[in-house]
Amino acid sequence: MHASAAGADLAAVGFIMSAHVVGMYALTPLAGWLADRVGSPRVIAVGLALLVLASLAGALAPARDVALLSAALFVLGLGWSFGFVSASGLLARGVASAERARLQGAVDSAVYGSATIGSISSGVLIATVGYTALCLLGAALIVVPALVLVRLGAAASAVQPAGRAAHPA
Repeated sequence: MHASAAGADLAAVGFIMSAHVVGMYALTPLAGWLADRVGSPRVIAVGLALLVLASLAGALAPARDVALLSAALFVLGLGWSFGFVSASGLLARGVASAERARLQGAVDSAVYGSATIGSISSGVLIATVGYTALCLLGAALIVVPALVLVRLGAAASAVQPAGRAAHPA
């Protein structure tokens, strides 16, 4: 909507959206590998940082700059992927196998239900306050999960016996 309102043609808008989808799914194996290698909380933190970076880049990108908008939306998708894949792995490791499918299904339903609400409300927000404000709001909303991640990290560190390093996952 933002790029097309500025005069971008359908091919440009399609390219921008394709960059976003590629960011979401093409590097999911990398996100999983990193989560196994350095720990899910760290990869989630990188994902949150990527989401902020993408939001700020989107806010600053001129509406006709297809390359910058494509890069911003690619990074947005990548941030989502890092967070989603890492959190899913963390959830799966923390639940007994008998409960895993039920819990993962419930979480997936909540995530995709929230995504639906977010998609609808983002269209309303773009129409009322503009794309830049939407991007800045997105960046600001990252504060909540970042604080939760910091709080969980502090809690995990507090329960570690003296002299033992926390497990990275």
